[in-house]
Amino acid sequence: MNLPFDLVETVHDVNGQPFTVNTTETDVFCSLPANLQQILRDAHFENYLDDPEINEYVLGILHKFQSLDIAEYLPDNNCWILTSKGSLMRQEIFGF
Repeated sequence: MNLPFDLVETVHDVNGQPFTVNTTETDVFCSLPANLQQILRDAHFENYLDDPEINEYVLGILHKFQSLDIAEYLPDNNCWILTSKGSLMRQEIFGF
């Protein structure tokens, strides 16, 4: 992908050791519940809504969350939501 921004941010743990965080995964996680178009906007891909590569990338993140049982897809609503496990994680990590 040729994106105009960095998808990985380096942060430091409490011991000062650096590690990387995929900021797109964080944006996708925090945007739930939402449909794919809204998730793309929330994850700062508003200029890439019709780009199949970006859509597949974000869907890959959502499927990863689904495999971890923190998100699920509701086909009747065309919407991705957090599971109860995902909601607890978000509350613990982000406070909302």
